[in-house]
Amino acid sequence: MLSEEHIKILIASGEGLRLDFKQTITSAQKIAKTLVAFANTDGGVILVGVKDNRALAKIEPDEERYMLDGANARYCSPEVAISFQTVLVQNKKILYAEVMKGNQKPYLALDEDGKYWAYIRQEDNTMLASKIMLDILKLSSQTESVAFEFGENEKNIIKFIYNNTEVNLYELCKNLKIKRFLAINVIVKLIACKVLDLVYKNNIEHYIISREYNKM
Repeated sequence: MLSEEHIKILIASGEGLRLDFKQTITSAQKIAKTLVAFANTDGGVILVGVKDNRALAKIEPDEERYMLDGANARYCSPEVAISFQTVLVQNKKILYAEVMKGNQKPYLALDEDGKYWAYIRQEDNTMLASKIMLDILKLSSQTESVAFEFGENEKNIIKFIYNNTEVNLYELCKNLKIKRFLAINVIVKLIACKVLDLVYKNNIEHYIISREYNKM
């Protein structure tokens, strides 16, 4: 059972990759994006009853849980795994909703137009997954190991990124004169094989040589 002190420490730490504050759940569709983003990334916790400025709000935990369960059932595909606890903090009830890291990626959220989209967590933001990230999520759920031959494209991409520290997709395609779809295919496989890592800079994907590959 979580203690009041534990929740206070979480609140003091602020929102981040694995923590999100909600004063109350006002939209099932919007919170579904956060649910799938946590499941697609590293899991995370939603503290309901906490404002953006970390002040506490008055909530009814059962109603907030009902909203989260409804969002999960109606707007998440597949449904994510969530566990709930209600903790009393400064005489106010806080709903602690922990979303587990998923093993059926990609998790998708249904939007207002009836379309399903994948979302990921980046720092304290919920972001739409790119084509590259979506393919990585799909590969991460495969039980078979990823294997492929290193051809000229693979070698050229690795060499270019190594010499430039970090590169985005546009820079890669422009400098190597490689088609976008081919670059995406190679990058996804290189990330899956832990040759490259994906990082974000100003909300734009960049690719760097992974630590594991650098050690080889």
